[in-house]
Amino acid sequence: MTTVGLIFVLLAAFNLKHFIADWLWQTDYHQGKAKRGWGFLGPLLSHVSNHFILTTTISAVVLIHFDHPAPFGFGMLIGLGDAVVHFIMDRIKAGPKYMGRWKMLTGNEVARAKEMLLKEGDVTTWAGWLDHLGASSWLRGNQLFWWSLGFDQAIHNLTNYAAIYAVLKIAGAL
Repeated sequence: MTTVGLIFVLLAAFNLKHFIADWLWQTDYHQGKAKRGWGFLGPLLSHVSNHFILTTTISAVVLIHFDHPAPFGFGMLIGLGDAVVHFIMDRIKAGPKYMGRWKMLTGNEVARAKEMLLKEGDVTTWAGWLDHLGASSWLRGNQLFWWSLGFDQAIHNLTNYAAIYAVLKIAGAL
């Protein structure tokens, strides 16, 4: 297989890894990574260990294919790098003091907030003004939620690219 072919196989493998670890293996327990204080630590460590295991496995398999003398050691280093970045990014995304303070709205909530903003004359009273501010805040929080989720996924994709580069560089394929 050519290097370009291997890169595409690894892109598919790492995308599948990300889907498995972030979606299929995500449990209610892992949702605790959004807890305040140090309660997030166990769930987040459990979650990133899934990424560590899968990244280590993919990396070691490639290194074994290239007859590298230490496939598991280097695979674990690449897996550790993935886990560290995943830990930091997921804590920033889920932490209630960070990006976790923004919440996704349902379609009905978005429609209700937009309806509140469109009501004419409501901002002439304190209650109307507060409703207007609340609706604006909800919509802004919803937008920021989606932006933070997109940023999180972009960081994870870039981490996968870095892992692919590292494993191919260590294997001598680049």
